[in-house]
Amino acid sequence: FPYTTLFRSETVKPVSPVGNNLANIVARNIERANTPKQAMFTNPPPKPIVPTKTNPGLLDLHPQELARQLTLNEIEIFRKIRPNECLGLAWSKKDGDAKAPNVKKMIERFNLVSGWVASEVVKPGEQKGRVEAITHFIQVANECKKLNNFNACMEILSGLEDASVHRLKNHFSELSKKTTSILNKLKDIMNSDQSFKNFRAHLKKCTSPSIPYLGMYLTDLTFIEENGDLVGELHNIFKRRMVAQVIINIQQYQQSTYNLEEVSVIKKYLNQLSRLAARSEEHTSELQSLRK
Repeated sequence: FPYTTLFRSETVKPVSPVGNNLANIVARNIERANTPKQAMFTNPPPKPIVPTKTNPGLLDLHPQELARQLTLNEIEIFRKIRPNECLGLAWSKKDGDAKAPNVKKMIERFNLVSGWVASEVVKPGEQKGRVEAITHFIQVANECKKLNNFNACMEILSGLEDASVHRLKNHFSELSKKTTSILNKLKDIMNSDQSFKNFRAHLKKCTSPSIPYLGMYLTDLTFIEENGDLVGELHNIFKRRMVAQVIINIQQYQQSTYNLEEVSVIKKYLNQLSRLAARSEEHTSELQSLRK
């Protein structure tokens, strides 16, 4: 779309009044394509699993419902990502907050959730509590996978791979065989080997709605950007086509959303993730000892 906009304004529009009309038509189509469609559902959403406590902790939140609420948070940001945010590695620039605000929000969300996962695992003072937290997060990640929310699934796996958690080998050995099997299957799907070969194959089999792992596409765009914009004195059309294909891949998952009901008490809990994740600072000495 950004390339189309440039063509419209610099090539089509100046030609004649007819060109000006054509430019306006293209502009309207671009605006329509960039506006997320409002979802219409024929069936009611599944009945939410509301926690009984008014101020719940992690283990008070049912894994399935926590996955649902994480998904509602992420699909809202994901659907707002615009094509121009994917150009020129805009999210990595100093003015990335202005040029790629929604990509930046997704990245920040990823880091926030991953940090929260690591913090919640190391927070309990005894091994039993940590094993329970690890088990709970694996169940949440699996529920995210069932919802095709692979971005949140990867966030949780990343948190469990944090150095402070990953080194708790004796804790992971205490997981049940079923939980260990689920974790291994999730890792196999989300493995980054061969440019996320397994994940790409799995994603193709999924029906909508889905939230793909955005980091995979950002990695694709980073590799594509290594190609020059020009081939001799000519524009590198091959590069433009590759970037366009990545954008199309993202857009196809922005067309649908989830038929889920918001749970205010869990939303409130998730809105405090920055504070919950910050608790890891309180465990700094413990984290350092675990890394030794």
